[in-house]
Amino acid sequence: MRADTRYPLDAPDHPSLPNFVQYLNDYVDHFKIRDQINLTTKVTKLELNSDKNSAYKHIATILHIPSNTTHTLKAQKVIVTTGLHVLPNIPPIKGLTVNEDSETPEWIHSSSYKSREQLAGKKVLVLGCGETGMDVGYESVLAPAEKVWMGVRSGFLSFPKVLNNFRVLGATFDGALPIDGLITNLFETA
Repeated sequence: MRADTRYPLDAPDHPSLPNFVQYLNDYVDHFKIRDQINLTTKVTKLELNSDKNSAYKHIATILHIPSNTTHTLKAQKVIVTTGLHVLPNIPPIKGLTVNEDSETPEWIHSSSYKSREQLAGKKVLVLGCGETGMDVGYESVLAPAEKVWMGVRSGFLSFPKVLNNFRVLGATFDGALPIDGLITNLFETA
């Protein structure tokens, strides 16, 4: 594993899910943090610390689901990374989600997508072309689906994985600038 643990630049643009899961496992093992990861927990309460002299501004109550036990932890910062698709956004579409009948085609929200087998041999229409839509479209091709269409409302912007000789704000980045780092650090937090 590389010292900075970035996903390798020579990796395919669309790594397989098992490949990415392996990378995450390698990352966790490299930094020896597996014992600090709890997957079956839920934050049930978040409050400001009443002790104004404390270095920890927040107190969170955590529920461990299998044992139904709770504990609290103190934190200086709280970062919420629940993702965009925690609750599916399913628009009203006549004949699909509105006025459904026996002729309504089978459909799923991307939050229900689990494997290529769901798409294999089917005619697939992907509505939306954000990261998830593009990933599901790509997965449909690999499934392989019988046919794949993408429904796009107003166009989309696509970037390569790496930019070479890219200039922004007076600085030139010579070679192999991962676009994920540029977008995340420059445009999403500005």
